[in-house]
Amino acid sequence: KLDNSLAWRRGELVLEQTLVADAVAEMNRYSHTPMVLNDQRVAQARISGVFKTGDSETFAFTLARLYGLEVKRRGGKIVMERPAR
Repeated sequence: KLDNSLAWRRGELVLEQTLVADAVAEMNRYSHTPMVLNDQRVAQARISGVFKTGDSETFAFTLARLYGLEVKRRGGKIVMERPAR
């Protein structure tokens, strides 16, 4: 646990069964390009893993792959949402 709490010094974010909404908020703390998640069901899902802080794009594409989302750049933000049908 102590090693995980110091992960930010290594540029890592360690997530353990974290709500996706909270994970997105935490990743946004380290990024110049904010992410927006436009899917409440995915926001309430949980995610675990180790992610590079500041690498919002890779994180967004990981979420997209896991949850069937599209990733778009819109207004200086990375937007994740369900594909239009």
